[in-house]
Amino acid sequence: MADTQILSIEFDFPGGLAEYVHFSSKKSLSDADVVVFKPNIAGMLGYGGKTYKGKPSVSQDSSALLIEALNYWKRELSDALSVGKTVFVFLCEVDEVFVDSGRRQYSGTGRNRATTVMVSDAHNYQALPGDLSFVTAKGSSLRLAPKADLLAAYWSEFEDHTEYVVHIQGTITQPLLLTRDRSRTLAGLLRFKGSPGSMVLLPLLRWEYDEFYVEKDDEIHWTKKASQFGHKLRNALLEIHRTLRVSSLRTPAPDWTRDTRYQLPKESKLLSRVLLIEEELEALEEQKARIKRNVDTESALRQLLYEKGKLLEAQIRQALEIIGFDVSSYRDSDSEFDVVFESPEGRLLGEAEGKDNKAINVDKLRQLEMNIHEDFSRDCVDSMAKGVLFGNARRLKPLEERPEWFTAKCMTAAERSGTALVRTPDLFFVARYLLQKKNNDFAAQCREALFAAKGQVVQFPSVPEKQVLTKRKKLDTEQKGTKQTTTESSATSD
Repeated sequence: MADTQILSIEFDFPGGLAEYVHFSSKKSLSDADVVVFKPNIAGMLGYGGKTYKGKPSVSQDSSALLIEALNYWKRELSDALSVGKTVFVFLCEVDEVFVDSGRRQYSGTGRNRATTVMVSDAHNYQALPGDLSFVTAKGSSLRLAPKADLLAAYWSEFEDHTEYVVHIQGTITQPLLLTRDRSRTLAGLLRFKGSPGSMVLLPLLRWEYDEFYVEKDDEIHWTKKASQFGHKLRNALLEIHRTLRVSSLRTPAPDWTRDTRYQLPKESKLLSRVLLIEEELEALEEQKARIKRNVDTESALRQLLYEKGKLLEAQIRQALEIIGFDVSSYRDSDSEFDVVFESPEGRLLGEAEGKDNKAINVDKLRQLEMNIHEDFSRDCVDSMAKGVLFGNARRLKPLEERPEWFTAKCMTAAERSGTALVRTPDLFFVARYLLQKKNNDFAAQCREALFAAKGQVVQFPSVPEKQVLTKRKKLDTEQKGTKQTTTESSATSD
């Protein structure tokens, strides 16, 4: 399979592990063993914002090119299937447009003569062979269909990266993925009479832009993580291709042969066992889904290490509650504060900022200063809150690879205003410890550290985990020593 050639039409194969082909290209599929196809026509519309009946109306020139491209790929894909190739289709949104039919209708005479452009509808899925239709429906809760062994390995690898934007209507050879309630087909295997090839319809794969792309010298490059993902995807698709090629050599059993009149002695018992196992698997899948939801909830605090925006703000509030603050956010028609928190030691107001590849700059500090003054102007506030800037710099890099958290200007401005600077991963570690062990003295020290820092990065007290381990090791050593002394004493007595 190492020499298997893959062509990827409008699908940006992670890591660049397949030759990319534009929808407008006239690239032949003859050179490919495997085709990855995404029916994305966005780059061909060129409608200039014009609409008709609420849908994009494509210009005359673009209409001709689009119809030509749709017909071209339908022929190429049909030909590819007819010679035994495997076509993987990643199902994107249904893109419905009106195209210029080339026909005109005229009314009136002279200066009052009017020309009406006659249009016809078109959509991106006209590029696929077959009679299937695709209906817009978005979601991320999918389940493996019964007897979908073909997709089992792929699904175990890419389940967490899959979402659907359409469901399939029409007759397919084998459903592969279903909605949670099993009412709709989201992925399937399609085979055509007289064609040895196979078309595998799959929902979209998703990934974080910042994790898969990096900008260098004004160019976008794949990251190492993208290449690793791409290799896994390539291997999974090629394994499906290999399985389909082997199975295509065997004549599929006609439906009538499944009649009970032709059933073999042990077949019925085995089929009953299969049904029981499928029921058990369904129960386990539901249990797995519940546990995964609980894992997501319980691990949310870890977002302090890598998140930004509202998600980061939410976990900052949770961590502050864990260390003993009364926490809230504030929003009205004029003002919005990320976090307001107070304790017997005093009252603070904070702003949060996450940066993908940079240190936290002075901009957010200026916003914090404005918020503090707006907060103080409220009738219910008697004293000015202390400012705290929560920063998650270079948030996607490991902690040891983040040399600078706040810029020099930010540090200087913080010193002038007496603002405390907090690295959100520092907040994570103290909050995690307090979740594991209730320690009121330690929590009080954490709060005091926030009030004590003026123009500095907050130095939270060291998490006592190491001290606990040291005490445990010391106790173990003492116990071993006691046992050894007892043994020696017994030996002397003997």
